[in-house]
Amino acid sequence: MIITMLNHGFDRPVGAVTTRYEIANGLARRGHDVVVVHFGTPSFELDQVSWFEFDPRLRHHLSRGLSGEVFPESEFVFSASLPLQFGWPVQLFQGLGFYAPDEESAVLRLPGPKLCISRWLVKRARERGAPPEHLVHVPLGLDHSVFRVTRDPASRPLQVSMITHTDARKGTAYGLAALEEVRRRVPEVRVVLFGSEEPVDPLPAWAEFHLLPERDVLVDEIYNGSRVFVNPSLREGFGKPSVEAMACGAALVTVANLGSAEFAVRGETALVCPRRDPAALTDAVERLLRDDAQRLALAEQGRTYVERFDWDETARRIEEVLVRYRSDPALFGLTALA
Repeated sequence: MIITMLNHGFDRPVGAVTTRYEIANGLARRGHDVVVVHFGTPSFELDQVSWFEFDPRLRHHLSRGLSGEVFPESEFVFSASLPLQFGWPVQLFQGLGFYAPDEESAVLRLPGPKLCISRWLVKRARERGAPPEHLVHVPLGLDHSVFRVTRDPASRPLQVSMITHTDARKGTAYGLAALEEVRRRVPEVRVVLFGSEEPVDPLPAWAEFHLLPERDVLVDEIYNGSRVFVNPSLREGFGKPSVEAMACGAALVTVANLGSAEFAVRGETALVCPRRDPAALTDAVERLLRDDAQRLALAEQGRTYVERFDWDETARRIEEVLVRYRSDPALFGLTALA
């Protein structure tokens, strides 16, 4: 198959873009001819994506305005906005609520498969007008050769980690409030924060912050150095940092943010707290810092659970959808081919 994947160009890791790159890599490993079209500012160049390791079999095109002449011939295009002459449309939904309700409903009714990274997205997309037969749940993957246990969870320092974000919906303020109270109760705890952007408001002096940490720092010092990872986000399409931390042996404390239901089984793989409730987060983190037996059980069960997330499996599932789509495009509402 010839597949075109459209992506906004970013000079730093962005979760939604990284996901599309990983899917492109996975499809290329399965023998498909995949073209990644990077579009962004006129000054964007491919070397600005040096933070990601592309499969050498991928082809790349830079576009300054998504003009048709830059596109190679393709069977499928991961985009809902291009004419059919560029390829049959495929939509990848990593979240909802990015458009006005009427515009979003219109996009959901367009022909083509809608690949949803979480079950809640399937349900919500159906409620907003997407034809049920167009919706496919395709779980995201994880590179287990990178995100793995490198430090025995039983002998880790008294460290808690959390990702920060400038978007208030990510719940950073609630997480910081909880961790401040954790420090009051457990003064010797070390708090390590990281993020892809400088915080809008100054972080407290008691927290150590890493801006865009190198991968070995993220894996070995932050995830593997932590007993507990906290996810205070109010809403997530999926929640990759949580899964990464779990794969590295950190016990997860998360809020019930829809996406976390894909991996946070209450009391088995994580402690799950209500949204906007710093007190509940505080109690959960303190409990795991003081109860090694519960922490280690959650960490091991969580690590085992997230083994199911694999980029090659994600690519295989997408391939299955595309094969069905190619054999009968009417299955996904495509009745008039250009």
